Amino acid sequence: GGGDAGDAGRRVALAALSAKLQQAGFATSAAELGVLFASLQVRGGEGEGISCQELQRLSNFEAWLGAGAEKQALAFRALRVRRLLMGPMSPGEVRLSRLHWAIQEVKRLERGFRASGAAPSDALVARAESQLVSAMEDLSAALRDSAGRAAMAEVLMSSLGLRVLAEAVASLGAAVPLQLKAIALISLALAVHGGPAFVC
Repeated sequence: GGGDAGDAGRRVALAALSAKLQQAGFATSAAELGVLFASLQVRGGEGEGISCQELQRLSNFEAWLGAGAEKQALAFRALRVRRLLMGPMSPGEVRLSRLHWAIQEVKRLERGFRASGAAPSDALVARAESQLVSAMEDLSAALRDSAGRAAMAEVLMSSLGLRVLAEAVASLGAAVPLQLKAIALISLALAVHGGPAFVC
């Protein structure tokens, strides 16, 4: 009837679906659902939502699995691990973890260059450096936010935070502008954590 036709045209936002599942006790994220439905050949799920018909593909998922399902499965597992690792973290710890992973990506490119002698593409280098700059600027903005700057400085001045910041300076010796950004971040964290006497 008309109700069925109306239901057929409805689309459910992945964020709303994720919230409902969490209320039911199933921990998941909109990103995880997006990867899951992408493996079932649903296009535009994150932006447009999921229709009732597309949702029903779960009942016969083997028939809908696309050619890239294995890669999607790996991405899905990675997202679940990321959520499990980052879920209990404070906002400051999440920001610090983003800096850590950005540093690891830069170091991964450096290791690949040393192992093969082939320089990574300009696009890969630019993306890695952009992620690194974004992570440092995010931390810097948090240190300047009066509402949460003390908590952010405490995270950065912890043993783990200092280790990540030291790693940033040590691993970016060849990229002077990035190294200077890391040093400026340490200086700001010291000033916020220790007061005016620690301003560099």
